[in-house]
Amino acid sequence: MAKNKTNIGQSILFGLTFLSPVTYSIVAYEMDVIQRVFFFSVSLLLFLVFVLKFKIDKAIPLNRFLFILIILFPFTFLTAFVNNSASLLLLKLSDIIIPLSILLQSTLLFVMLGEDKYFKVVSYSVVIISTLFSIIGVCEVFLIEIFPLPTVMPPGSVLGHRGFAAEYLLSAIPFFLIANNYVGKEKKKLLLVAAIINVSFLLFTRSRAGLIILLIISLVYIVYIFISKEKGKRFSVLKPILAVIISSFLISIIPVKVGERPDLKSTAESFFDEEFKSNILRLNFWDASLQMIKEDPLKGKGLFKWSGYYPQYFGGYFNDKNLFLVHNIHAHSDFLEIFSESGIAASLIFILIFLTIAFTLFNKSKKNERYFPLLLTLMITFAFSFIAFPNYKFASFFLAAVASGVALVSSNEKGNKLISIKLNYFKLVLFALLILSGSISIIKLKSEVSYGQAIYLKERGQYAAMLQKLEKVTEIFYPLDASKQPVDYYRGIGNSYLGRYSESLKNNLSAQELAPFNPIVMRNVAASYKAMGNLNSAIQQYEKVRKYFPNYASAQVNLLELYFESKQVDNAKKLFSELNENRVQGD
Repeated sequence: MAKNKTNIGQSILFGLTFLSPVTYSIVAYEMDVIQRVFFFSVSLLLFLVFVLKFKIDKAIPLNRFLFILIILFPFTFLTAFVNNSASLLLLKLSDIIIPLSILLQSTLLFVMLGEDKYFKVVSYSVVIISTLFSIIGVCEVFLIEIFPLPTVMPPGSVLGHRGFAAEYLLSAIPFFLIANNYVGKEKKKLLLVAAIINVSFLLFTRSRAGLIILLIISLVYIVYIFISKEKGKRFSVLKPILAVIISSFLISIIPVKVGERPDLKSTAESFFDEEFKSNILRLNFWDASLQMIKEDPLKGKGLFKWSGYYPQYFGGYFNDKNLFLVHNIHAHSDFLEIFSESGIAASLIFILIFLTIAFTLFNKSKKNERYFPLLLTLMITFAFSFIAFPNYKFASFFLAAVASGVALVSSNEKGNKLISIKLNYFKLVLFALLILSGSISIIKLKSEVSYGQAIYLKERGQYAAMLQKLEKVTEIFYPLDASKQPVDYYRGIGNSYLGRYSESLKNNLSAQELAPFNPIVMRNVAASYKAMGNLNSAIQQYEKVRKYFPNYASAQVNLLELYFESKQVDNAKKLFSELNENRVQGD
């Protein structure tokens, strides 16, 4: 009896790790670091009370090809040494070990718990947590507050954005198919209701990518049932699936009280709206990515440099009113971003890892149909990865990493296709990753908090105190974020207001190295040169801003002032005439 209680406690502890994708704080802006800290805290406790207790030392058979690909992937980012981004290599590697830790923990627990119990614990955990999440979300879209959510987040999404909510929910839904094999007949109705709540909230997010992928995955599953099931059993298997989809669709027709697309009709219309902002931007992002790839296909532009290079390709889009968007952009394709930043090798290994896991799960599903939902979860994340950026969000890749851990365990008896690692060695590797990843996550969380406090002080003009807070931000693990300006951008502002112009110039040049074509950073570099009396360098920098960002009017006014100050009367007259002409056309 004591043993059973212990097993139940261990299962609950393992299940708690699945809370990490929906962990949030009403204080911090980015949820990812908080989610990581929660995951590694619970995982370390799980390791200490469960993994260390498991004394049997046996070999774990691993898929050799997948194992080699996983080992090779970090080495593909060594192009950082030839594309001027070596200082960001540790940051990239620290991001990679997050999904790797989840994957290895999943592998180890799959071996230790056994196939059947593993599927039961995982599916129950995902179903319970995603349903609670969806209940909160459905209430929020109708302005019914159950828990206080951060004001910076759109209602209905505790993950920070409706798109990320859709990515998590959609990857969670296949686990309902696994759970259906374990619940008794009396509880299947509850599972059906839970599925309807989840799919309804997914539809309420009005995520266009989510809608398309849901349709595709549903068709894939229907085809799978028609192929794998006997004719007489097909409808009985598909009936609850169709009931969930139809019921959820009817519920989602109800117009919501929040969001940019309040109903499904407006969501559908946006697909074909050539003037729709999101459509235009997404095409621009992909176009810019392809241009970067064309320019540097082997070595890439540099780690985390995509958002810093993008503005040069669509400089005409940016003006004084929308400049804030320059540091809130991603490629909207993990594949294209990896390719454009690190070159062809990284992108090929990235694709091969996904394909190998998919092929492995498909083969496993031939013997046990419970593996097919894991394949669906992987396909969902893979699809999002090509049209969005789940690689950046912990909640978006979490369940795919769990599924990948199962795929790493080989069931092939042919020794030449597998590699065996002793369980104790595997434990040591996982323990090291948990400690390392957890420590880095805590460092990032502290940096996130210090960064937020620094911005708060900046808004109140307390620049000396702001600089003190920024000193607590790690240079290695938090120098920039694609959703923010580089940290040195704010150091430059602080030093400039305090009259430390040489320090400000160093900060601004450092920020420009991280974001080479960020117009705001470029303008600040020019301003630093001017403050130091180096008018020629200031003019050259402002002219560069004007060349790439012709609609950035305030920077051109600064250039006009410099022309007059440096006695370049002809240039001043010409620029004044152009600015006046543009103003008249704008009116």
